[in-house]
This record gives sequence, structure tokens and C-alpha cells, in this order.
Amino acid sequence: MALQGIDVASWDAGIDVTEVPCDFVIVKATGGTRYDNPDFQRVADDALASGKLLGIYHFAGDGSDGSPEEEAAHFLTVTDKYKGKFIPVLDWEADAVEWPVNWAKRSLEIVEERTGATPWFYSYASY
Repeated sequence: MALQGIDVASWDAGIDVTEVPCDFVIVKATGGTRYDNPDFQRVADDALASGKLLGIYHFAGDGSDGSPEEEAAHFLTVTDKYKGKFIPVLDWEADAVEWPVNWAKRSLEIVEERTGATPWFYSYASY
């Protein structure tokens, strides 16, 4: 049985995930070292309250050149109240695909160490 899900990014602000017929929601929480999605907590809370599985993602880079440690720390700070309730996801697109793959590996390791959950890696199929 396949699960059906949606990706909710910043530009989807206001979407009512409780009304979307899906099994899971993956919502953008952070990007780079400075960006926080202002609608993230509402979407995450609604997904959990409606019994949907939750993934929360960090968009690597997103206009900044933070280290994997800095970006992982930002993501973990913003998502801390959801620890144990979500699957962390690293969104590796745009400028980040030009970075060394060890950057992504280190970020994933940090997130796994701090959350106890194995993160997903989301990127282009060609990458």
C-alpha cells in the first residue's frame, strides 16, 4: 500500500492540511542559517492533530553559506518541540548541489545524533 503525502513550503502558507486527503505532510521549517517558515508550526500542529504522519525539512543553503553544523543547529532549535514526533528531512537542491556531498552527510549525522531519527535525504533524481 502506497502512502500519499504533500510537501508544504513557505509559499503554501494558509493551506489547511486537515482538509487535504493524504497520509503524511512534509513541511519546510528552516533554510540556511537564518530563515524560519512563519507558517511551519501551524502546519505541523495541524498535521499531528489530524493523525497524519509528519516530516519536517531544512532547505540546505537557502541563500546562505552556513556550515553543516550551523544549519543543523538552526533546524534543530526550530524543530525541538516536535522531537520524537517527526521524520527530519534534508532538502538538497538549488545551490547546495554544488557543495561537497560531505556537507550533507555531516548535517544528516548531526540531526540523527540529536533526534534519534534517521533523516531522509531529498534531492534531484539525477544527483
